[in-house]
Amino acid sequence: MENSISIHVVKGPNGGWNVRKKGSMRALRSFGTKPEATKYAMQLSKKLQRDLVIHEATGYVEKRIPATIK
Repeated sequence: MENSISIHVVKGPNGGWNVRKKGSMRALRSFGTKPEATKYAMQLSKKLQRDLVIHEATGYVEKRIPATIK
């Protein structure tokens, strides 16, 4: 089951990739590439013990990583 405050990697509105908390429109951090954003999000989700959700550029969910797996 997904935690209530999961970490998401999403395409930024002006290009690049953003890392943000579930339900938030404000990015915690922005990156130029998806791999950079994913690396940071993995570290953050592990530290906070939260699920990680990685999205495609279209917005669809590409991958879900439960907090217990990291």
